[in-house]
Amino acid sequence: MRITKKYKHQSRLSLYGVVTGVALVVFTLASPHCSQCNLTVLGVAEGEGKADVAPETESAREVPKKATATADSPEAAYAEAESLRSEQRVYSNEKAVDKYITAGRLWQEAGKTRQSANAFKNAGLMQYALGQRANALLTFQRSLELSRRGNHQLEAGNVLNELAYLHFMSGNSYAARRYAEEALNIARKTQNISVEAQALSNIGETYYGLGNLTTASKYQQDALALWRKLSDQSGQAHALLALGFYSSHQGEVKEALNLYEQALQLFRASKQLHGQTRAWLAIGNIRRKTGDNQAAFDAYHAARTLAEQTGDLFSLASSLGGIGYGDGGCSERPHR
Repeated sequence: MRITKKYKHQSRLSLYGVVTGVALVVFTLASPHCSQCNLTVLGVAEGEGKADVAPETESAREVPKKATATADSPEAAYAEAESLRSEQRVYSNEKAVDKYITAGRLWQEAGKTRQSANAFKNAGLMQYALGQRANALLTFQRSLELSRRGNHQLEAGNVLNELAYLHFMSGNSYAARRYAEEALNIARKTQNISVEAQALSNIGETYYGLGNLTTASKYQQDALALWRKLSDQSGQAHALLALGFYSSHQGEVKEALNLYEQALQLFRASKQLHGQTRAWLAIGNIRRKTGDNQAAFDAYHAARTLAEQTGDLFSLASSLGGIGYGDGGCSERPHR
């Protein structure tokens, strides 16, 4: 749904109708421990945001520079997708998915497996951000198949990390661990620090999923150190969010709030709207836990505004739950 000024308020009312109808389903499934979680339901009900994840490979970054004037070329489709993605709006994100898939298909037909794999990976990221998890799973698997077919290890490492996190968020920590450990092996073999950092973070999340917060924190701290080495603000912010959640889970409320606020500042500095939304939700949850209801309301309102802008239905449902349409979900977990 494209929200224009003319129909902005009408669209918000429409979103409320949709979200309140699915909010109870989303809240029930929000935790990675919920036994009912499955990709089909989550693909409909939730919206995650990591449009700001996984640094691109060097070859991927070069693709837009090689764009030609041919309207139906994969280069042109990819360049348009990148432009749409940068807008961080729901309509633009939906169009970006189509353009990435078009580019991926055309490159695959031309036998260019590296470029095709990268395009499908980015399409999967956008589908994930829009809450289309079942579609994202299939698109990531297609990217992985192409990466392996062309023996492109770095591209394979990146998409393995995406598959690891997607399985973790679906409650399958064991499958997530397998993907993350394979990504970690590739990262260390190719000496790629960003893939290594993401793999360590994902492994940490799987330990959280299995109830081992001490080991989860160790892996997340190791990932944070690598993100800092790379001066990657988005990576640092995601690691800080996870560490904040672990602290909150252990009753260290002040430390959790401090970590969440650090993450928010980094997401702002890197202009990542999805990340800011999740940071505001986490802050709202921790403020509510401490009894500061006005601060919690303000945080949920900020999250709602951003979620409406980007089309993140999961965060919109969570923010409305925090404001008063529900209980804010069965977990404080700030999803990536």
